[in-house]
Amino acid sequence: MDIISFSGIDGSGKTTQANLLCGYLKHSGKKVFRFHATQFSIAQKISFKKNSSDNTPPAPAVTKASFLAILARIVALSVDIVRFSFLKSKLARQGYDIIVSDRYFYDTIVNILFLRHASKGLCFFDSLIPRTTVSFYLKIDPTIPTLRDRSPEQGDDYLRRKKVIIEENIDRFSFVSIVADRDQSVIAQEINTIVSEHLLSSSPL
Repeated sequence: MDIISFSGIDGSGKTTQANLLCGYLKHSGKKVFRFHATQFSIAQKISFKKNSSDNTPPAPAVTKASFLAILARIVALSVDIVRFSFLKSKLARQGYDIIVSDRYFYDTIVNILFLRHASKGLCFFDSLIPRTTVSFYLKIDPTIPTLRDRSPEQGDDYLRRKKVIIEENIDRFSFVSIVADRDQSVIAQEINTIVSEHLLSSSPL
């Protein structure tokens, strides 16, 4: 089964492009499963259940964490990778062709590295994470998302630091960089072409 993922800083257009690609692939006759790494996370599910049970509003985005909190995220990532492997096998049995992932485990690693004030590390996960067919990195100037009506709450300093970490790991995650400060339809067309080229040898679109 093919996996196509979208990574990038907040506000770079990951969700938009994942949705557009899903539509393109479905129109091409592919059975597509839409995946969101953050929503899938066991830590996110536990937090959601806790907030729902006591009517607590969602916590603000995390930009700092203690050693134990970071360790908990690392453990949660390990669990999520195992859970995803089971999900992938289940989807294959159900006849799905492609998983389109809005964020992936690469993004989780980037977030943990950010909290650790590091740009490299956690390399032991590289052999454990199911490899993607194509991993897109939507590259955008961090100031652009902050100018929008719904700008990321963490601020532009957070986005700049996160962008540095991502770009220092481009080769590690085999990212295909896409300039994301363009018209969404133009970006989608470029992505569709790249995806088609990667899938063409095994199953023409």
